[in-house]
Amino acid sequence: SLSGVGGLKFGGWFCKKTSLESSKIGKYFGCYLDVSYDSLRYHVQKNNTPITYTEGDLGPAEGISYTKFSAKGFSLVAPACLAAVRFGVCPSEKNPFGMIQPYVALGPAFFIVRQKGTLSVDAHSADGTNLSVLLLTDKKMVSKRKTAFTAALAVDAGIRWMVLENFSVDTFFKYRFAKPSFHIHNEMNFHPTLHLYSVHLGGAYHF
Repeated sequence: SLSGVGGLKFGGWFCKKTSLESSKIGKYFGCYLDVSYDSLRYHVQKNNTPITYTEGDLGPAEGISYTKFSAKGFSLVAPACLAAVRFGVCPSEKNPFGMIQPYVALGPAFFIVRQKGTLSVDAHSADGTNLSVLLLTDKKMVSKRKTAFTAALAVDAGIRWMVLENFSVDTFFKYRFAKPSFHIHNEMNFHPTLHLYSVHLGGAYHF
């Protein structure tokens, strides 16, 4: 299946280019907003999943079944607000701070996560003192698409190469952490812990 990732950054450094020599601290710090999109697909299967049934005052009846759970959807980080620190290497006349600029950034983010869950349970039996259950065919439960909103953590680490005076090539590692919660189907809830890692290559215009 196809998946995609993309995003957009907008921000600036606290020191203008014309003030680099007079600024001892501001030239190293800045901030930016980051909006990004990630396709999310999750799949897990378990050979021995405990199954428990109750019916009124009867039960429990307990058994074991083979189960599969999958979720498909996307996450939209809109936006992440990051504080950044940069360093300059190889200064030149057109880029006195440095043609090569490593940087790191950290900040809070707002996550919008949309998922559609599917749970499959194979045929099985369950037995108890006063209740027995026999499931002769496989059971599949498919939820409607659910959307969760949650806070997240955003971390970037990259290197910017100033190709021209006002244009750079940016390659960076991106990490996003979030814990959304979904009510999938009746009593079934889905609480994933998302650790999203990705490597990006992009271009930037400086004005």
